Amino acid sequence: MVFIGAVTEQWTNHTEIVHIYFWHDKTGTITGCYEDSPIKFESIAHALSNKDLMDYARWALEKTIETSLIK
Repeated sequence: MVFIGAVTEQWTNHTEIVHIYFWHDKTGTITGCYEDSPIKFESIAHALSNKDLMDYARWALEKTIETSLIK
């Protein structure tokens, strides 16, 4: 895991810190999370164009592109 940063979100009135990490699941062991069902995107552009993408997920994707962790 690579630490990307920490953010707060408007929907919590900026009262909770969300720590953002990047990882690649090479073994396919991540099948879901407590927040919702997993969604597979065909590309980064497809993920970024999704209107339901959470703010911190969008921010994390943009930061990993800026730092060349993903393309």
